[in-house]
Amino acid sequence: MHHVNCSLVGRGNTWCVPSLNTWNSLEDDIIAQLLHQLLQLYKRYQLEKLENDDVLQFVYESLLKTLSIGEGDIEVSVGNQGSQYSSLLVRLPLSLQDVPPVLVDANTGPATSLLHVTFQGTEGVFVPKLHLSPRIESLIGGASTLALPAVPPGACLMDYVERILQLLEQRVRKAVLSFEMRKQFVAQIKNCRVTELSHPLPQPPPTHTLSPFTVIDFLTILLSVTVRRRCFRKGPS
Repeated sequence: MHHVNCSLVGRGNTWCVPSLNTWNSLEDDIIAQLLHQLLQLYKRYQLEKLENDDVLQFVYESLLKTLSIGEGDIEVSVGNQGSQYSSLLVRLPLSLQDVPPVLVDANTGPATSLLHVTFQGTEGVFVPKLHLSPRIESLIGGASTLALPAVPPGACLMDYVERILQLLEQRVRKAVLSFEMRKQFVAQIKNCRVTELSHPLPQPPPTHTLSPFTVIDFLTILLSVTVRRRCFRKGPS
């Protein structure tokens, strides 16, 4: 282990990098520790630069209050002097708590929805772009299939972000409702006892192994019922 005085200086502050001060090449994750610490320092540096941008700072603080999220859910990138571009990366608090596991278990990664907002100039004009993790895309579709609302002139970012969150929550509710309706439909077919038939109807899988039903599943069961009823009515030839 090597002890070295390695600190970073920025905007009047001296920031220590623990991994550099106590470098131990025998640790398996020493590089990961270093990268994480440098990333945290970079975020602190960006937040300090935010103090020089009144518009962006107001937006940043308002988003924290409006969405009830933490500082770790917003990443800031403030343009240097002379630059016309700054950006925010907002992690939207989209919950999948009420989603049946079967709808998302195929993707075990995190359920993350990010809204990247680029500001042009100092007038608060912004351009949004939505990013969804595969786990969310498997439920409601990719970000490219979601028609984001247009940003009207003079739009407030806080209102726009709330609108995007409501759009995502609505898509999640529709996906869950569609699944529940399909499950109920198959259950009704299962419980429809046709006493005339000598062979049982196709049975849906148990609930604990239930997978998302498709139109083909429904048509297969309906076709089976229709054919058997016609055969029964005609009787043996």
